[in-house]
Amino acid sequence: MAGPANSQAGLLAAPTGVCAQAHMQNHGWLQGQCVQAGEVVVVGLAGEGLQMEALSLWVDGTNFCVMGHVQAIGWQDWACAAAGDGATVGTTGQGLRLEAVAYGVQTGMICGNAYVQDVGWQGWYCGVDGDYNAAGTTGQDRRIEALAFFVE
Repeated sequence: MAGPANSQAGLLAAPTGVCAQAHMQNHGWLQGQCVQAGEVVVVGLAGEGLQMEALSLWVDGTNFCVMGHVQAIGWQDWACAAAGDGATVGTTGQGLRLEAVAYGVQTGMICGNAYVQDVGWQGWYCGVDGDYNAAGTTGQDRRIEALAFFVE
């Protein structure tokens, strides 16, 4: 998956940590979670039958981008942020499910895994040094219930 171009390639080190926060049906924004590089952050409510509606993501140590695929909308525009800043995808207050999330870091690696309705955990999909990947589904009308990420 091609991501947005970034003219600052090579100026940053590998990611040092990742934080995520999920906005869930009937709950709103859940408590955010942060971990160091090499550890897994999990947000959402896997197996509870509720849809994730939005995701906020922060990556320390490198610039990154994230994009959401939303029910009845499709792929949103890329949301990009500098190292340590956050980016949010999805919607709030509209009752629309997040169906897939694409992500990538300028330097290093970010991996994601989605817990999808009627599928469970999909497995890890990684983007390395400006390459982007995605977790979740499109065209299947399935909700993401939880997401997991790690960076290296």
